[in-house]
Amino acid sequence: MNNIHYSPVSGLIRCYRDGYSYAKRDDYILVISVNWLSDNTVFLFGAHGEMNRGQWLRILKTLYEKGAKYVQMQRANGRKMPYASVVGIGEHETLWSLDLDEIFGE
Repeated sequence: MNNIHYSPVSGLIRCYRDGYSYAKRDDYILVISVNWLSDNTVFLFGAHGEMNRGQWLRILKTLYEKGAKYVQMQRANGRKMPYASVVGIGEHETLWSLDLDEIFGE
């Protein structure tokens, strides 16, 4: 074994109210786990907290700037993922996907 490549595959997004920050270890209002499925596709899960469309767009922009092109997320049936399309519907959850180039591409 002569070559080793390390790929970071998970991350955590925390959102804070204006004036609050991770650096100060303030309480966050939203947390989302991120798994990189490939170099340009992320799967979001474990989202918990408060979020509006403006915050959602800032989260998506952050992921786009980190190299994500596609975002997937499962939501409880009947819950939506803004700007996304349904990929599949299961007994309890719907799989959503979106192409960030459609939102932020030039």
